[in-house]
Amino acid sequence: MSESPEASHDVLLVVHLLSGIAGGALESEVTLFCYLGCLLGLFDEQPASEWGYPFNATKSIAPYSSDLAAALETAARAAYVESTDSGYTLTAGGKDELTFISELRRFQPRRKYLTAACNSGLVVPLPTIGAAVTAEPDLRRALALSSSRELLGDGVGALHDHFDALAEALPDDAGLFMAAVTWVDLLAAEIDGIDARLGEPAAEAG
Repeated sequence: MSESPEASHDVLLVVHLLSGIAGGALESEVTLFCYLGCLLGLFDEQPASEWGYPFNATKSIAPYSSDLAAALETAARAAYVESTDSGYTLTAGGKDELTFISELRRFQPRRKYLTAACNSGLVVPLPTIGAAVTAEPDLRRALALSSSRELLGDGVGALHDHFDALAEALPDDAGLFMAAVTWVDLLAAEIDGIDARLGEPAAEAG
C-alpha cells in the first residue's frame, strides 16, 4: 500500500499540536484527532471521501487508520518523531519537515480542521474528547456491531442530524474551534444521558 501524503502531513501536524497541549501524542490520540478533523471537514461540507485516507472500525480499535499507522512508523524511522514518556514529539528534523510541507498548497485546506480539532484540547481534557467522540453516530454503530467496517462512508444520515443540532447550538459567527468544542460537549452530554438512563432502576410491574 502506497503511503498517503495527507496522512504523513497529518501525523506531523497533530503530534506538533498535541505536544504543545499535552507534552506529546499517543498513537491513538493522533488517530482520534485526525478523525475529529475529518468530522469537522464533514460539518463544513467537505466529503470524507476527499480527506485523503479512510478510517475504519476494527473488532478492537475504533477509529483506526492503517495510513496513519504507516505514516507514524515512517516518521519514526526517518527520525521526525521520537517516543517520550508523554507520547510522540517532533524532533528538530520533524519540525523542519513540517515547516516545509505546511507550505505546500495541497495541505493548507485541511490544516484548519486539524488545528481546530487539536485546539479543543486546550479547554476540554483529552480523555473527555476521546470518550465523547465514541458517541459519534457512525462510530457508535460500528462499536455496537463489534465488526470491522469503514467509517464515514455510506449511511451517515444520523451524523447529519447531529450536525443540524450543532449548527443550531452555534452562533452565526462561530468558527471551527467553537464548533469542535461545542460538538464535543454535545456528544459528552449524550453519553451522560445514556449512562443516566442505564442507571435508572427498572419500573416495577403492575
